[in-house]
Amino acid sequence: MTGADLDLVSGAVQRDAVAAARATKEGPGSYWQRVLGAAFPNSPATHPGRARRDVAAELAAFLDRPAASEMVGFACVLCARPADRVVGKDRFPLVASILYRNTTAPGAPGWPLCWPCLLAGWAMPYGATYVRGQLVVFDSSDQGLLGYLTGRAVEENRRYVSVDQVAAPVRLERPTTVAFRALREYRETPQSGVRMLVFRNDNRGAQLRSHRIAQRRCVFLVGLDARDKAAGLGLRAVCRAFDVHGRDGTMRRLGENVAATSLLEQPEHRFLSDARRALLGIVSSGQPRPQEQSTDAPGTIPALARRYAKEVLNVSTVDTGRIEQVSERVAALIGNGEVRGPLHEFTEASRSPRKLNSWFRRRAVDRLITDPQAGPLLEPADYELLFQEGADGFVARDLLFFAVIARLHERGWGRSLDETTRAELAAELANATPDDTDDEEEPRT
Repeated sequence: MTGADLDLVSGAVQRDAVAAARATKEGPGSYWQRVLGAAFPNSPATHPGRARRDVAAELAAFLDRPAASEMVGFACVLCARPADRVVGKDRFPLVASILYRNTTAPGAPGWPLCWPCLLAGWAMPYGATYVRGQLVVFDSSDQGLLGYLTGRAVEENRRYVSVDQVAAPVRLERPTTVAFRALREYRETPQSGVRMLVFRNDNRGAQLRSHRIAQRRCVFLVGLDARDKAAGLGLRAVCRAFDVHGRDGTMRRLGENVAATSLLEQPEHRFLSDARRALLGIVSSGQPRPQEQSTDAPGTIPALARRYAKEVLNVSTVDTGRIEQVSERVAALIGNGEVRGPLHEFTEASRSPRKLNSWFRRRAVDRLITDPQAGPLLEPADYELLFQEGADGFVARDLLFFAVIARLHERGWGRSLDETTRAELAAELANATPDDTDDEEEPRT
């Protein structure tokens, strides 16, 4: 950028900051006032006494191009160029407590910055997403992806930064949901992961949270609908399963928040557990809600789990093939048994390695008594796969659960149940949630 470009940036930043300083608490321009307050507390544009100050003159004094450096002998802490200004917490998003604002450089009451870096700091909020009093920004070595993520925030902010624009609506999403939605709509293959920074620099106490989203998780979300339509519908079904509505029908909690946190922040194997919870909730409710009918959850959530296991968890095709073969035999046992009991028994057992092991032993004996010519219910390799220790064992057992539900769904199991039987089945499955503790805890890492 040229000096003339920086002059234009400075003018735009000052214009919008002055307009925000004049806005009422909930009136036009108040959105940008809150954004600036999260980044520059007590600056001329956000100070509680700004109505009695000449905000335009104060902003111009430190954002206009300086005639001469005020910090001779100091280098900019960001780019090592000669510094032009010394800047404290109220003039730059230092993301540190006000108690430490004067301990940045020996003899300097703040951070030495050059004018271009100071302007970059004041331009940063335009590329950030404001969520619940925090600013969400992204960094990535993939410049195309970084430009897309930043550009989305810029386009959104442009709608609300104007003094003539009413305040932005209250947001229900969490910071991770911002990344989740953006990646879902991206069209290019990510060449790297993304670092998400969530910070608040206001007077309630500065906070900074940094989280790295691995490249394979980004790649999984990007273009999922195009690669696997069933998996894309499954992800929508998972999100809707966790939606919470008030009595008046308004949305109280976004299911996307649960899915986004599970997919992008939690240990990788945890997403299968949350997808399992979602599927159990839908199956146990009997008839799906109208908005869930198009997702065909019992068929699409298992497809999502298979795709996730392949692309994120790197589960081999040999292992998935073994799980599919076991699921065929298990589904045959459930489908040929009583209408209500077998599925509940398997679902309950699958929550625990010990219970599932016992279930397989009992069912293997019953199977041989019924059909002496039947082969083994579990091959030795199947047993090693399902009952290995650690996260891999939980993943294998979750994938078996999804595969069994998919097999039953393909066979039309439960679609012709009468209302009394369906209600009894719903009550049984509702009690078989995977959240209950058992003899072995799920690994956390």
